[in-house]
Amino acid sequence: MISQYVKKSRSAIRSYLNNPLYYGKKKSTGRPRKVTSRDERNIIRVVSNSPKNLYDVRAELNLSVCKQTVHNAITRSGTIV
Repeated sequence: MISQYVKKSRSAIRSYLNNPLYYGKKKSTGRPRKVTSRDERNIIRVVSNSPKNLYDVRAELNLSVCKQTVHNAITRSGTIV
């Protein structure tokens, strides 16, 4: 049996053989992020260069997010305390 040879379940083998092009390509679930990784890097860069409040950071980068989202990005980075 193929499943014993490759050490995968029979259902996984069957799923792959039925549609090999789409096997293992799950659609991402959940809400898409409002702030991209590039935006987060820019937020950290702006905040680390000079102390600014969240409203100023948001205005300087022209982000259409609330101040809490900017705060979350700063907190998530862990580099700025």
